[in-house]
Amino acid sequence: FKKNKSIKSNNHEGCISLKPIFYKKDKETFFKDKNIIKFNFLLTDETHLNFSLIDAIKVMKCEDKNLIHVESFISLKELIRSLVSSYYYLFLAKDIDSSFTVDGVNLSKFYKDSITSTLINRLKLNIYNEGFIKALKKFKIKKFNLYLFEYSFGFFLINLIKKRINKIEIIGHQHGIFSNELMWFDLLIKNKNKNNYIPDKIVSFNRYSFKDYKQKINCQKTKFSFKDKTNSSISLEYLELKKKKQHNKILVLPGTHDADFIYKNVKNKIKNNYSNDIFYLKFHPKKKISAVNSRNLKIISSIKNKKFTNVVISPTSTLVYDFIKLKKNFMIYTVDYKQNLISSNLSNKVKFYFF
Repeated sequence: FKKNKSIKSNNHEGCISLKPIFYKKDKETFFKDKNIIKFNFLLTDETHLNFSLIDAIKVMKCEDKNLIHVESFISLKELIRSLVSSYYYLFLAKDIDSSFTVDGVNLSKFYKDSITSTLINRLKLNIYNEGFIKALKKFKIKKFNLYLFEYSFGFFLINLIKKRINKIEIIGHQHGIFSNELMWFDLLIKNKNKNNYIPDKIVSFNRYSFKDYKQKINCQKTKFSFKDKTNSSISLEYLELKKKKQHNKILVLPGTHDADFIYKNVKNKIKNNYSNDIFYLKFHPKKKISAVNSRNLKIISSIKNKKFTNVVISPTSTLVYDFIKLKKNFMIYTVDYKQNLISSNLSNKVKFYFF
């Protein structure tokens, strides 16, 4: 893959990029700074882009200003080395004790498959071991901004930078929901090398997440701040609630990660005659699922000119914070057999709708 030779930025600041995510008409929308160098990742693992190789090549041909594709810094030799080492680690993984039984139920196969798939996703990132460092050094980056710093991909990038170029300041920006009920840092903060995986500075977009980050990470070397902003994927100014009647009209707002689950749950509730309410599901614009309208279930793309008796929001959606900030009434979607991910600091500020 050829390199973008048109980059002329001299401010030595870079950011993560996952084009076309957070792009609109070839303009990056998350960091927005025109002079910042955008390090674009196209392969990573399938949890980020769901790209085929052909899709990746189409994006690779784009030469936006100040955007470089990290893959263009990867040599064939490094790809082969990464593949060989991956098989080595998978071979070692065979010796992992995967026996796992709960209440007499043997879950060993599920546990083993989960470990293996997780390891494979992590090993895919090894192709960037040398190429990403080459790119950072070429442009003499002194400050690097990223989102996804709470996931495996973020942990990998932060650890790689701190091990190879320890003079770069790393700033993690919140993307999506974060609460003290999430387990992403639970094991990491107990590790003696935890500072290798945590940004030097963390920026959250609301006071509740700001408090939860500080509580969870509790790292003296990390600075915390927040930029109060609304990230609503719907036009909340159009949202109107009316008094309850015999048949309630309930607006359901799933998150990007639980849309299929919530859709099936609502369908089952209607099918089993648990409710005569009419449910209106509005999915996140980036989430497309195969959904069908029925008498009690309507799939909508806009809330304009519609009135509802109640709003139910997924606990994985950032809309929770937007509704609180704008003082709009809502309830949290809750299932009795799933952990609720809403921050414990919000327990006295929200109501729950049980399915």
